[in-house]
Amino acid sequence: MPFTARIQNLGKLSDATVRVDRLTVLAGVNNTGKSFFSKAMYSVFDTMNANPVEIAVKNRLRSLRGDLLTLSHAIKDLSRIRVIHGQPDTPALPPMPHLESMSGAVARIAATAAKISFDGDADVAEDASVFERPHPDLARAAAEVEKEFELLKPELERWMSSLDRPPFSRWFRRRMMGPQFVDMMEQSMSSARKLGALSRDALLLEGISLKVSDEFSENFQVGELTDLAGGGGPNATVAVDGVCSFDIDPGADLRVDVTSVGLLELQRFSRVIYLESPVMWKLKEGLERLGRRLAPGQVPDAPGHFYNLVDALGKTYRGKAVASEEIQRLTKEVVRGKIVIGEAGELLFAEEGAPRPRPLSLVSTGVINLGALAMLVERKIVDKDSFLFIDEPEAHLHPAWQVEMIRLLFALAREGVHVVIATHSVDIVKGLEVHLKNNPVDKELTALNHFTREGVVNGDKDFSDKLSDIMIELTRPFHLLRLGEF
Repeated sequence: MPFTARIQNLGKLSDATVRVDRLTVLAGVNNTGKSFFSKAMYSVFDTMNANPVEIAVKNRLRSLRGDLLTLSHAIKDLSRIRVIHGQPDTPALPPMPHLESMSGAVARIAATAAKISFDGDADVAEDASVFERPHPDLARAAAEVEKEFELLKPELERWMSSLDRPPFSRWFRRRMMGPQFVDMMEQSMSSARKLGALSRDALLLEGISLKVSDEFSENFQVGELTDLAGGGGPNATVAVDGVCSFDIDPGADLRVDVTSVGLLELQRFSRVIYLESPVMWKLKEGLERLGRRLAPGQVPDAPGHFYNLVDALGKTYRGKAVASEEIQRLTKEVVRGKIVIGEAGELLFAEEGAPRPRPLSLVSTGVINLGALAMLVERKIVDKDSFLFIDEPEAHLHPAWQVEMIRLLFALAREGVHVVIATHSVDIVKGLEVHLKNNPVDKELTALNHFTREGVVNGDKDFSDKLSDIMIELTRPFHLLRLGEF
């Protein structure tokens, strides 16, 4: 599914239009926006690959779920206070039998949202106008929550009115749980009760807006979206042709425009994976622990895509492995071993003939680079219809292993994996050139984009001319050095 993507006024990219195909190459010198583009595209694709309805519903239920949890803990605390400090004749607080059923209804509406998928939905296939109407399952689940709240509310009011008396009054003054708590729950319900009336389009846009904001903030590790804006204009925009566009204005508002057809197209990707420096793998355990301690809204210590990948490693995937022969050859003849997951979830390198696996801290970074990719393919995390972004695939690799990387990437692309690489390696570009000369049919899978300090050069230039221009630019320092002008 070839398409074009355009980014304006975002970081280094003042105006960049990029062609994307099965194997997309972003090549050029340093500091021209290649990594910026690939991270932006990862953020967009990971957003579109998620379930935006589930995200929107969970966000609208967050405060209500918090209120219900607070209420459950309060009941337990007050029960203990009565047992410890009360007298035999101290009356118990009024019961709230509908609290559990209310909590169950909230859990069911979240579960309903998680199951809603428009990919392959028969209603959508027959009539795209269904996006303009509420989803019937979600409307029923929202009505159930509303019904349970109406049953719980009088019980809650009686319960709260009984708190300002011994032995509960001291607890009441400390926690300030009184009639105002009923008002808080009413406000929380006002957001939840609207779910049944919102159209699918409205929920999609709401969920996508929430998700893409988090993606850009976490993957670029910025506190505010406006930190990403460049100096080329008032707004920063990211657009995928015929699918979606995101517009960030100076006031930090995010405007989203998504076509329903385009969303269905992008939701066909099984997973979206981003690989950065192999050094990150050596730091996995420490970074993972740091990530789990993050407070809400805190900028992560590592990019969000790294934690997403760590989460994927903890899961088991079904399906057919891709490029099996190439992976087997790579692990046996090139890397001579495999990266495996230990009993405690740690990553280890099991070298051919070694008595036991070694921690990655004792393994060369080049081995980790190729070995990590092989592990992701073997575990089916990278599979057919997944989207794989790799920043500098040449990192820490000998030129011979860079050729091996090129072979593997083309093998994956031929079997349905969508690959995007950002590179400034002469060896990678030369390997690409030689591979395509020997395998001209693979040129049909390849989109080559030349990143320069003036922008991305595509235009009417054919593949060979762009490849030649990239090689001239990347080897220019050697020519200048030879002339004594560097």
